[in-house]
Amino acid sequence: MQRLLFASLLTLVSAALPAVAQAPSAAADLQAAFDLVMANPADVSANLRYGRAAEAAGQPRKALAAYERAAAQAPDNEQAQAAFRRLKLVVEPSTTRILVGFGMMFDSNAEYQTRQLNSGTLITERLGGGADVNANASLRVIDERVIEGRRWRSRAQLFGDFHVRGRNRDGHYASVETGPMFAGWNGVMISPSLAGEVGFADYKYLFHSLGLAVTAEFPGGYLKRLRLGFAGTRFEPSLAQRNGFSFSGKAEFAASDLAFAGDAMHLTPYAVRYRGAARSGEESYSEAGMRLAYIAPLGGPALGFAGIFLSPEFTVTGRWYDGFEAVSSVNLGARQDYRLIPGIRLIGSEFLGKAVTTFIYYEFDRLRSNYAGHSHDNHRAGVHVVAEF
Repeated sequence: MQRLLFASLLTLVSAALPAVAQAPSAAADLQAAFDLVMANPADVSANLRYGRAAEAAGQPRKALAAYERAAAQAPDNEQAQAAFRRLKLVVEPSTTRILVGFGMMFDSNAEYQTRQLNSGTLITERLGGGADVNANASLRVIDERVIEGRRWRSRAQLFGDFHVRGRNRDGHYASVETGPMFAGWNGVMISPSLAGEVGFADYKYLFHSLGLAVTAEFPGGYLKRLRLGFAGTRFEPSLAQRNGFSFSGKAEFAASDLAFAGDAMHLTPYAVRYRGAARSGEESYSEAGMRLAYIAPLGGPALGFAGIFLSPEFTVTGRWYDGFEAVSSVNLGARQDYRLIPGIRLIGSEFLGKAVTTFIYYEFDRLRSNYAGHSHDNHRAGVHVVAEF
């Protein structure tokens, strides 16, 4: 028994000795790396060594500071950029942004209403034309936090509009999206996510959608974001021919200080392929388009706003259906729609020192189709206010 007890104690002491020996070694490595940084704070390799030593010593905030210095000194150093972005995901505190929006909009000919969902699916509803005024409200929540050592980003949105012409035009929408965030090659942020959406028209269930998406965010250059998505959409029973699946892609490009300091240009191209259940092909289509916006500062502070900006915009889209409309008495062949929407926005930021942004806008919506009765022109004007908490 005594021999067994002695052997057990010897085993425990032997197992503990490496751990005891490692602690001084880790501390010594950290001190040695720190001395190198103090000798030359701008040295990239010294900061990277100190960052690795700080991580090994269980001090991630010191490691993040070292990687940040290395990344700032060497923007083209992939190792420094990747280490900084990777650790930043874990060390940064949780954040929650809440955005509340209200608006009023006038349409001279409210014929079509199209929304692109988070999943990439395009929902187009025909309102019936005629002048109309609607009020709208929205709530968006964007949350980032660390869960089990991995940073997660979640988004939720509620939207509703209320039309003067009648409740049959009223629409409501809710969505949620969530997924982990990964620091990829050369500082690229990769975010796979699961998205779910549900929509209502005339206060009755209209559709729901479930999908998967992958978003890549780029730290430098003109390409800022790239998103690919797949989703399945189901409508209420009387519209079952519209059930289908969508594949989508969307990119965001941006550049600043083009003509003068403070201006910016944004280009957002997208493409969607939707495969519907209708045998005639009237609900299967391919769509592609882009939105181009230039933002120029006008001045400020003025009228209570910290800054005032002018933003001319231009949107062009094309939709090509696989077949013809089954309800049409004459087969006109595959339907094709083309849409041009030039517009302009006046933007006021930080009203009375608060995170409140106001948009006053005008758009001319011009749609042309090879199907009679589908072409239309519409003048749209409105105001929208967004407050962030």
